[in-house]
Amino acid sequence: MHQIRKNEKYFGIFGGIIRRAVLGAKRVTREAKEFSVRHLNFKSVKSVFIASALLSAVAWGQRPYYLVPGLHPGYSLVNMRPAGMENTGANAAPNTGGMAWLPDGKLFIASMSSNAAGGTNANRLGVSHGYILSGIPAATSNATVTVSQVSTGYQMPSGAVVVGSNIYVLDNEDGLTKLTPGAGGTYTKTTLHKGLLGYNTGLTGSGYRSWTGGLAYKDGFFYAVVGMGLIPGGTSEYTDANLYRGKGSVWKISLDGTVADTLAGGVRNPVSMAWGPDSQLFYTDNQGSFMPTSAMFHVKQGGFFGHLKTPFDNQMRTPPAILFPYGSSTSGGTASNPTVARVATDMLTLRSGRFAKQMLVGVNHTTGVNRVFLEKIPTGTPGNYVYQGALFPFSQGFGVGTGANATSEPAIPGVLGDDFTTNVNRMSYGPDGHIYLGGGNSPGNNSGGSHGFVGGRQYGLARLVPNNDTVFEMKAIRSLSATQMEIEFTEPVVSVATTNFTVRQGISTQGTTTAYGGGYAAGTTTLSVTAATLNAAKTKATLTITGMQQRPAVATAGSVEDRTWGSMIQINVTGVAAVSNRPMWGDGSGGGVAWYTLNKFGPGEDVGLSTAIARGDSRDMRSGLLFKMRAGGVAVRSPVEEAWTLRTLDMTGRVVATHNVEAGRYEFVVPTSSMNTGVTILEAKAQGGQRWITAVPKL
Repeated sequence: MHQIRKNEKYFGIFGGIIRRAVLGAKRVTREAKEFSVRHLNFKSVKSVFIASALLSAVAWGQRPYYLVPGLHPGYSLVNMRPAGMENTGANAAPNTGGMAWLPDGKLFIASMSSNAAGGTNANRLGVSHGYILSGIPAATSNATVTVSQVSTGYQMPSGAVVVGSNIYVLDNEDGLTKLTPGAGGTYTKTTLHKGLLGYNTGLTGSGYRSWTGGLAYKDGFFYAVVGMGLIPGGTSEYTDANLYRGKGSVWKISLDGTVADTLAGGVRNPVSMAWGPDSQLFYTDNQGSFMPTSAMFHVKQGGFFGHLKTPFDNQMRTPPAILFPYGSSTSGGTASNPTVARVATDMLTLRSGRFAKQMLVGVNHTTGVNRVFLEKIPTGTPGNYVYQGALFPFSQGFGVGTGANATSEPAIPGVLGDDFTTNVNRMSYGPDGHIYLGGGNSPGNNSGGSHGFVGGRQYGLARLVPNNDTVFEMKAIRSLSATQMEIEFTEPVVSVATTNFTVRQGISTQGTTTAYGGGYAAGTTTLSVTAATLNAAKTKATLTITGMQQRPAVATAGSVEDRTWGSMIQINVTGVAAVSNRPMWGDGSGGGVAWYTLNKFGPGEDVGLSTAIARGDSRDMRSGLLFKMRAGGVAVRSPVEEAWTLRTLDMTGRVVATHNVEAGRYEFVVPTSSMNTGVTILEAKAQGGQRWITAVPKL
């Protein structure tokens, strides 16, 4: 430390940055050691093998082949559904359409109708209610949770947010409504903005419907997503007389409801909207006309997501960030044609833990929750990226699976029994920092028409609590180039070989007609893995793969290139052993499976994990240099559009290496060989004389 202070004397702010980096590196190293000792828990190994033995006696007829065998070992599940809520009939609740937390820690849930009759007008059958649940953050079980009904008259609510003390609900019938608190726990319900949100009352025939699918709020504006006018079966209404140009859109609405604008178009049948790991907006859409499969889209101003006869349908398409394999069988399909998510539901960005800044995404039909890792690839235009990433099976155990006969072909039982045999329809962080799962199915019978599953219920509420068990599984998948992908594991592995990996590729293209499914291509091609190597830490495997395809270059809106969503790369991992001897959590058979949506070849950056240096400014030195650790060195993001110079220095100021980076190269990987042992100083300098500087540890 004496040497560090001495350096500060000579280098001023430069030395201060070094000192902070050294202290940070020591802290990271210490915490890593403490974590490895704290979580080296061999009980988890025993419990996994016991669970596997018990499950082998269960009939697996309706269990999709890829699903993990029950609740994720790193979590416990606690029932939070009040015993006093109805569990039969149209008022069975909570059939969670929206959930939001009040400032005093109470939970508001807008519950959908649980009417059993589906088909025509399914989203208008039965009156839905709003409930406030008290006592949850402090409750250890549902025994102390109480509930009161505070509003009614909804027609299939699909989202809720709290701003101040007011509650806002997005609803299929009334658009955006507001609940204002009054005396004695009462609330007054008013319509804030209806506009083109909600039911298609002007369309010919009573069967037409328009689904809203998510509500978000930020900085004085609501973001609401509303679908096309649909008839049962999924095709859309196209005659000019019945065309609503405001349908199939993402709307931006002011807090007082007086100003509304169309933010993006091309929406079909939305399910959810949420903020992603880098505070960008995402929504999930349901497959059908012009939508080959369920997908997650990045929402930006003027974006068009593919469904014709909506705003911006003369623009080029925004490709999905994540494709959810639809498959041809509700019972799970096969390895070459899997059913992963017939409908992708709500999204939630994880705040902490080994998967911080990744997302959980609920599913219908096959139940449970999947996990999404996102990265963004630079397009060549400064500040512009293509979002893409990997989808991992994460957890079952919330409900039952799918199949023709849930009695004779039971799937993995939910750990909460009949209190949560349903889809995970909404998710939210509570004031206690735990994740809350809102169960529900849309109105209809409990099979295909409701986007539910045979044998399921239409209600549920549970708390997901981390238990600190160490679990060996795939953590992330990254695109490195046209021929290489990287698989990161949650802990070191013994070795890898090409035979440990099976890689398949499927190309998904939108159709040009209103046909249901829109041209979904279920077929896949097996690609050749020609090399597999581990990094020094043995936590990342680099695969060399021949034949991968990215989304083609697009010159014309509506062309086949524009309608190509990109390729879906399926990776099956078998026979990879952890150094700890823990079995892999991934597909129920000691292996793992994941699907990577490839729009553009990398390298890119993990969404939400860039590190910004925001201190140490001086007259000739600017902060804001972005970097991230990656295999083989440190990736540094260009601070300027023109050519720039990147130098690495040791703690005394001696130059270790100099790299001249050409204009237009927005990221440069500093190789390990250019870094000093211990702490390395990174200095970027633009042609105009601007300088950026930071320090990184060589761990």
